[in-house]
Parts: sequence; C-alpha cells; structure tokens
Amino acid sequence: MSKIIIFLLFQTSINMLIFPFKIAYVNHNGEINKNSKEYNATHFGRDIFDMPLYTEIKIGNPSQSLKVILSSEFCGSFKIGNSTKCINSEEYLSNYNRNNSKDFNYTDRFKGIDLDFGNKNNGSTAVETIYAYSDIKLEKLIKYENVGFFLGSDTNDKLCGTIGFQRDDLICERIINITYYLKKRKYINNYKFILKYNTTEEGMYIIGGEFKNIINDYNENKTFKRKMNMRKALKIIEINITEIKGENDPQSIQSDTKATFKNDFTLILGSQAYHDYIVNTTFKEYFKKGICFQKIFDKDPSYISYYKYLIIECDKEKFGENDIKKIPKLFLYTREHGSLNEFSFDYNDLFTETKYKYFFNIIFEKYKKDDWIFGKIFLKKYPINFDYESQTIEVYDYYYEEKHDKKDDGGNNGDNNDMVLYIVIAATLVIITGVVGYFLGKYINKMRKKRANELVDDYDYNAKTDNNEETNKEIINS
Repeated sequence: MSKIIIFLLFQTSINMLIFPFKIAYVNHNGEINKNSKEYNATHFGRDIFDMPLYTEIKIGNPSQSLKVILSSEFCGSFKIGNSTKCINSEEYLSNYNRNNSKDFNYTDRFKGIDLDFGNKNNGSTAVETIYAYSDIKLEKLIKYENVGFFLGSDTNDKLCGTIGFQRDDLICERIINITYYLKKRKYINNYKFILKYNTTEEGMYIIGGEFKNIINDYNENKTFKRKMNMRKALKIIEINITEIKGENDPQSIQSDTKATFKNDFTLILGSQAYHDYIVNTTFKEYFKKGICFQKIFDKDPSYISYYKYLIIECDKEKFGENDIKKIPKLFLYTREHGSLNEFSFDYNDLFTETKYKYFFNIIFEKYKKDDWIFGKIFLKKYPINFDYESQTIEVYDYYYEEKHDKKDDGGNNGDNNDMVLYIVIAATLVIITGVVGYFLGKYINKMRKKRANELVDDYDYNAKTDNNEETNKEIINS
C-alpha cells in the first residue's frame, strides 16, 4: 500500500473500482498437509470447501485497513461486524472504529436485526469514505465519499467485512448492495462486477468494469452473453447448460441441465450422469486394480444424509502422467438465441496433484443430483462479468476458436458449413486438374509433332533402298 493516494472528489471519468484479492487459506487438517502421506479425500474435501476470497479495503478518514470476505453465499451488501461469517484467524480479522473517522455518519435507511450478524437492534446503515484502485496496474488509489454499508457491530473487538455476490432481494437492498449504491452515486456506469484471477491464488474484484478495460489484447469475438436463471426462492447466479459430452464420444452424457457459480467452492461439482460416465469408462479399470478409489467425504457429520460427497483419489506411484492424459476432455455447451458456445476442460484442469496422490477435480454429491456447480477452477479459466441490471453474465473465452462459434439452425449448421467447404475444395481441385490437363495435353501433342518432323527430316533420300530397309520399316511403323 505504498502507492500514492490520489484524492479525487469528482470522478466522472472513473468507471470501475478494483480491489485485489487473495485466497484465504484456513487450516482444517492440523499438522496434516498436502505433502503428508496421510493426506486423503477427507483432508482434500475440507480444503476445497472452505477457501473463500478476501481483500483489504481502506476505509474512513483517516483510513483504517479492513479485511473483507468476498462470498457468493452472501447477498450483495457491504457489511462490517463481528459476524459468524468471519474467518476466526488474526490474519483475516481487523479493527474498525467509527469514532476515529471524520467521515462516518449513521443513516436512517435501516435499523434492526441483521440475520448475518444477529445483533438485535444494534445494526444500522451508515456512510463512510472508502478507497479503491481505478486501474489494473494498481497504481491509482481513489477516494470515494459517502459510500453506504451496514454496520452490524459497534465494537472495538476484532471483526471483518463481507461483500456478497448473490442477486439482490428486498432484504439485501435494504441493507445496501454495494454495486447498486456505487451506481446510484455515479461512481460507476453500470451494475456489473468481475472476478478476474491473475494466478491460481490471486486476482481482482472489479466493480463497474468491462472486459475491454482489463484484458490485454481484448478480442470482442471472444465474448458471449447468457441470461441468468430467475428462481424466486433463490438468489443464486445460475445459467442453463444445453449439453454435456466427452471427448470423441458422439453420444451426449447429459442435456438440459443447470450450473451455479460459486466462488467459495474450489472445484467443479458434477452431475450424476457425468459421474456414471466417468466412473464406468475411464476409472473403471483403475478401481478394479486398486489404483484409484472413490471415497465419501462428509462435509457436515451433524446431518445424517446431506452434505456427503464422492471424491476420486489415485495412488501417485501407480497413476502417472500417461494415465492422466487418458482422461477424456470434458465439453459443456450452452446455447441461447442461436448461439452455441463451449466450455472445455482437459487433463490439465481435471486433477490436483499432492506429494503422494492425484485428486479428480470434479466431485459429486452422494445423493444423486443433476445440476452442476462451477467453482474457482471454472472462474480461473473463464472470466465472467456479472450484470445485476440485465440479469446476464458475459463470458470471456481465451480459448475461443472460429470453428466452435456455431449458429443454431436445427443443430446442423456446423455440419452444413463443413459440407460447403468440402464442395468448394472438390470443385477447385476439378478446375485445377482440368486446366493442368489441358495445357499438359497441348504440350504432349506439340512434342509428338515435333518428334515426327524430326524423324522425317533425318531421312536420307539418296540412300539405297536395300541398305535402309530396317530403318524404313521403323519409320513406317512409328
């Protein structure tokens, strides 16, 4: 934070706020880690389910540093307090004292119980000054005044901030959705936010940004949009998936399913249909030989049947790089308004390597569900711009290829395009062959005539007939 702070009261030209984030590592396994021989599916499961993101926000005048958890499990409000959602570690807790800030003010927008903090009649909305970067190089730190948030705990104890990504509802709106509030204050020009990973452990939380402003060598053709599903009971971010397929397999594994985005979850949660496919094909022989195993991970033992997951682990001594490469590439297709787009994951995406084992990065619920959850593995590979206003997501596909951008005309347009290409190539070859044949024929005919004339010119008319009988026969026969 040694950057020079630029104080700017009127930010009409600034259209995005950037907060660098990191993955919050929480030790759930004691002395056992990924380099331990004892590390198994249970330890792996504990790690992948509890790895939220966090950022540091400078807040107040003079500024105080506040640790903030970024979670898809919260509504889109900005809250500060002694929350049950805080990570109980000194590394991720902070001190925020409203009395030390000249810019803090309570507001009357909402007072009363907040479910996240559970402090009866103690929480209230407020406004405060915050600071955020306005460029992806993180060189310009900008001051934003009168930003709304919810103060759930008026205390000097260690606390944390939380910002959620769930779509807005009445309760969230009343306790301040930060994206909506920044748009209302005209600090940003839209209702969007992006989670962009720069590495496997770090990235940027961007409010109000566009892909063209944050991606080097941006190509508009590599972006596509999809509508979020609207479920009244849930405020999750979800899209439709048209078809699931395996590499070199003409048959669909699954069709017409749904996928939810969840940044708190590290891997991908697959469907029952994909589970049956991958277990009965790729892993079947490895299970029989005792090289790979399917273990049950019980996320919450207090529940008898819920929160149990199937995790595939393989013995690294018997399961190596050549075996990993045999895993068929996974394709997920999404179609909307005639546009068919593809998400793909190969063996490089599908395994986590530890010192003694490999873990398959798609896990499954034990009690058979058909929907998918896209966690960090998906979001690292495919940056997404979430738009609250239009209820859409915009995907940037670094791996886009022209041949995969198919339009919908009964699902056969790609095949039709290939047929047209074959016809054009065949016609071109026919024309080339005809032209070459024509000139080659002319050349051969010309050479024959020349040869015949040369033979006639070489004939000795003064020679005696009996001395040249054989030569005459050869000329006549030719």
